[in-house]
Amino acid sequence: MATLRERLRELRRGLGLTQQELQALSGVPYTTISRVETGITDKITVDTCARLAKALGVTNDYLLGVSDAPTCLGESP
Repeated sequence: MATLRERLRELRRGLGLTQQELQALSGVPYTTISRVETGITDKITVDTCARLAKALGVTNDYLLGVSDAPTCLGESP
C-alpha cells in the first residue's frame, strides 16, 4: 500500500494544488505538508490528518495508506 508521503503528494498534485493552496484549504501549514511529502517526517497528529483528508476529499485511512478505498461506502467521491 502507498505511504502517507506518496498519497499526500499524489492527491495534492492530482487536484492541481500547490502546497500553499492546500494550506489555505486545510489550515495545515505548508511547511508541514512539505516535510511530509519530502519524507522529513511521517508523523502527523490526528487533527492534521483529518484536516488534510477533508481538504483532499478522502478518508483518513486512505490518506495514511491503511485503505485503498478513498471514500467510505455510501459516500460520493
